[in-house]
Parts: sequence; C-alpha cells; structure tokens
Amino acid sequence: MFKKNPEMFLPTLDGLCVVCKKKGMDNPGKPELFSVYNKKLYLFAGAGSKKMFDASPAQYEKYAATLAESDHHHDDNH
Repeated sequence: MFKKNPEMFLPTLDGLCVVCKKKGMDNPGKPELFSVYNKKLYLFAGAGSKKMFDASPAQYEKYAATLAESDHHHDDNH
C-alpha cells in the first residue's frame, strides 16, 4: 500500500496543525494526535484541535486544500 501511494502517508500541511493554521498559527502537529479523513493524514497540536477537526472535518479539509493549491501556484512562479 505504501509503495503504491506514499503521499497518502504524509501529513497534510507538512505536519502543521490545520486547526491552528486556520487560526493563523504555525504549530506542529503531534504524531500521537491524528485523524485520517478522505485518505489524508492530519496531525494536531493538542486534543482540543483534534476534537474541533473531528467535529467538522470537511471545513478543515477544504481549508488545507486551498493552502496546498496556493503553495503549488507559488512554486510554479519560480
């Protein structure tokens, strides 16, 4: 499974907590605090962030996707 799709095992946002990121903070996620949503791995800085994500994962997935998309556009300009 890993060999066929290794990026599936990489955390979103390079391991930053998506809940914190949405609040404007670049806090690293902890490997022991994670959720998998739509085959994507999300790490969280604290139990409260994980609880917020788990209550409404679609909004955080959408937010992470917009960040990833803007990063790709930025990379293309170099």
